Amino acid sequence: LFKTFTLADFYFSKSLLFAKITLSESEYRLYRQIFNIIYKSIPRPDLYVYLHVDVDQLLENIRQRGRDFESDLQPEYLKDLEREYFNYLRQQNDMRIVILNMNDIDFVNNSIDYEEVKKEIFSKDHPVGISRPNF
Repeated sequence: LFKTFTLADFYFSKSLLFAKITLSESEYRLYRQIFNIIYKSIPRPDLYVYLHVDVDQLLENIRQRGRDFESDLQPEYLKDLEREYFNYLRQQNDMRIVILNMNDIDFVNNSIDYEEVKKEIFSKDHPVGISRPNF
């Protein structure tokens, strides 16, 4: 009844994925050393939810938002990032991971989609490892 939980849209390991594809090899090695020191003291999530959208849909979302700082993102960069996310998630064997395909889901404007996403995230049926539920 009184259990609290934290909901975040950032997980520290995510920074390592971005560093791997944006830093030079020597910069990445240094970043990885610092990352490893800090990572040991960071709590792991009970559930990691990855909302996946194909690169083409990401680019359309970026176009619709019209944010200047996102306008220069290239498809190759997004594909590299997607690959690194999936590589990272495949290596995680000690936490529950849910990957939701959001390509045809509009949880912002469609209350039914929102309820389905929420139901899936708060389901207690997620085993350790990766699960890919179908809506």
